[in-house]
Amino acid sequence: MKKVAIFHVTNRQSERLVRLPLWIGLIEVQQDKVIDVLKAAISLVR
Repeated sequence: MKKVAIFHVTNRQSERLVRLPLWIGLIEVQQDKVIDVLKAAISLVR
């Protein structure tokens, strides 16, 4: 029987991460969209 470890700190921190859709094939229009959405989200928490 395999034991499953519970990672409370890891799970809690993963809920606070910002995950951005970035990869080598992202075209400029897509990059601009990511930037615009990120700016809008940041403005909501200020």
